[in-house]
Amino acid sequence: MKMDSEGRHDRATILVVDDTPENIDVLRGLLKAHYKVQVAINGEQALKLCFSDQPPDLVLLDVMMPGMDGFEVCRRLKAEPRTEGMPVIFVTAMNEVRNEVQGFEAGGVDYINKPVTPAIVLARVKTHLQLRSAYRFIRDTFGRYLSDEIVDNLIDSPEGLRLGGEKRHLTIMMADLRGFTSIGERLPAETVVKMINIFLGHMTEIIQKHQGTIDEFIGDAILAIFGAPILREDDALRAVRCALEMQLAMQEVNRQFIQAGFPAIEMGIGINTGEVIVGNIGSKKRTKYGVVGRVVNTTSRIESYTIGGQILVSENTKEECRGLLRVDGQMEVMPKGLSEAITIYDIGAISGDEPVQLPEPESVELIQLERPVDVRILPMTGKRMADGFKGRILKLGQRVMQIMADQPCGDFSDLRIVLLDEAGNILTKELYVKVMRQIDVEPIIFHAHATSLSPVAERLFQTLCKREDKEDARSVRILHMTDFHIYTDPERMIKGICSNDSLAAVFEHAHHYCPDPDAIILGGDLAQDELPSTYKRLAAMLGQWSSPFMVTPGNHSSLPALRHTLIPALKTIFSYSDCLTMAGWKVIALNSHERGSVGGLLADAELDRLEQLLSAKDYIHALIAIHHHPVDIGSGWLDNIGLNNQDRLWSVIDHFPQVRAMICGHIHQSLDVMHGSVRILGTPSTCMQFMPLQDNFCMDEVSPGYRWLELLQDGSIRTGVERIEGFIPPDLNDDDFY
Repeated sequence: MKMDSEGRHDRATILVVDDTPENIDVLRGLLKAHYKVQVAINGEQALKLCFSDQPPDLVLLDVMMPGMDGFEVCRRLKAEPRTEGMPVIFVTAMNEVRNEVQGFEAGGVDYINKPVTPAIVLARVKTHLQLRSAYRFIRDTFGRYLSDEIVDNLIDSPEGLRLGGEKRHLTIMMADLRGFTSIGERLPAETVVKMINIFLGHMTEIIQKHQGTIDEFIGDAILAIFGAPILREDDALRAVRCALEMQLAMQEVNRQFIQAGFPAIEMGIGINTGEVIVGNIGSKKRTKYGVVGRVVNTTSRIESYTIGGQILVSENTKEECRGLLRVDGQMEVMPKGLSEAITIYDIGAISGDEPVQLPEPESVELIQLERPVDVRILPMTGKRMADGFKGRILKLGQRVMQIMADQPCGDFSDLRIVLLDEAGNILTKELYVKVMRQIDVEPIIFHAHATSLSPVAERLFQTLCKREDKEDARSVRILHMTDFHIYTDPERMIKGICSNDSLAAVFEHAHHYCPDPDAIILGGDLAQDELPSTYKRLAAMLGQWSSPFMVTPGNHSSLPALRHTLIPALKTIFSYSDCLTMAGWKVIALNSHERGSVGGLLADAELDRLEQLLSAKDYIHALIAIHHHPVDIGSGWLDNIGLNNQDRLWSVIDHFPQVRAMICGHIHQSLDVMHGSVRILGTPSTCMQFMPLQDNFCMDEVSPGYRWLELLQDGSIRTGVERIEGFIPPDLNDDDFY
């Protein structure tokens, strides 16, 4: 069954092949009410139609024809991969048993004798079309989950679905993203799914290229088999070669992540070889083709010892690769469940007919910190974390650190590190490391490799090391904070939350995280009471920064007070602008305030100004900041008070492909979506938050926050939302429109 251009089911096409006009007329008359009918009067015409861009779905084929007979036509169709699955029903006056046998041997699916019985012709055509449709469905559906070899085994073999297995010598590979669980906790669910799909898409293609069978996806991990269902002599070699290419492919995966504004990630791979049980495992109701046994469990243990970018293999795998591996290191470990220690090897390259290599490992330079960073260390055992103890980070280098601790930590153990400031306050809890080795026992000092760094930790480490890579040095760093809703009275509450206190907490966190941004964008709704005295107090709170300020006025904005009170005060602190050009980026702040309206509007003069700024030749990429959201976000009540002339705004932006992103406030929630090629970013409020995807006003039990951005030279944007931990949520029972 085909699909038409609009995605609807189209009628199947039947090709009638016969050299007698009367026979053609009879069959066409039977079929035309139910199917599309094509006609060929000889074998050559039939093959031409079958090999065309729009082949038939089924062929009714005469045997006795001038030139090429029907049996030969059928044999040629079955010899071509593109037509081997096309059903062929012989319709002929040759009614001896030997003729039928010859037809089935040629590849026919059925045999009808002339003169034909209409009901039989229609019934058999319908049956074989349904069978072919089911076959296609099985291949298309199971092909998404299993390798082609397993699907062929299930379909073609009568025993393919029988429960049971066999012992076989296989190579097992486990690949897993380092620290992805903690990354996923910080990101929206849809972002996590997009990241996993990008990662799995690249890795699946490489595994299938090397004739591996994907046993299953386990969240962000992949379990693959080399040697089943088809055993090959070079299974171990192909597994290692596959692993090396997978690690190299992480460069492209991370390029796509960064382009989309996602954090970069690392992968570890473990490989083991030995006897396993492989086959159809499960029950009559649910079955999977897979492997079980100690070798599989040991593979998972080997992978758990990896750090990002590393491939560790067992001694069995190394031996089967016949000296073709570059071993960058080895270690003796005692995996859980084994009675004796095993040696595992760090693989950096494979030689032979298809050489693949990772870059040579570099020695890591650790920088002595002028002031060690106080931390609290929480050893992780499975999914549980043990009670913590004190420690200090003494040295840093890229993702490696030297830590002094109050208690010993075993080699290869996983730790969660809580970073503390000088006063003992928590900076971030999102730093995960793996202990590499202990280097001293009195005091206890060990080296650890970061498996997951939160943005706060990453920026702090960059600052502490006093060095940044070239890309970071050329990037533009921006803070976006919005919807303060503060009052002149600092103790006044809004919706059960003290907006002054929450704003002060946001400012403290943001200043520690990014004390010297290239620009600070203040969204709208800064002063709930819109008084000059409130704007003055706000300016005093902003005095801790020495960066250019920008403002995007919103609905709770007094433009005279902004212009005559806040903006002059910001200029006194450092500077103020509604358009900045930095490192190839132009950042434009728009005024969407509409007097007397909760919604927003861009005046004609503001749209003309935007077009004039975008028409200039003094930038490469552009970021536009606006208070009201420029696209619908799926919340009925918020979309009713969004930007009222979105179409006019986009009619301007659509002419300028340099616009990479727009950032907004007003929605009191995080947002990261695409509108065409433009990324739309929404920033949470520094006080109360609104629950996403609600038709009516509804607050969310989420902490206040702000957004940071890094605008990179290639036009991509790194960004994230930071929230203030431990802040008391607002009164969620207050559901009156604010």
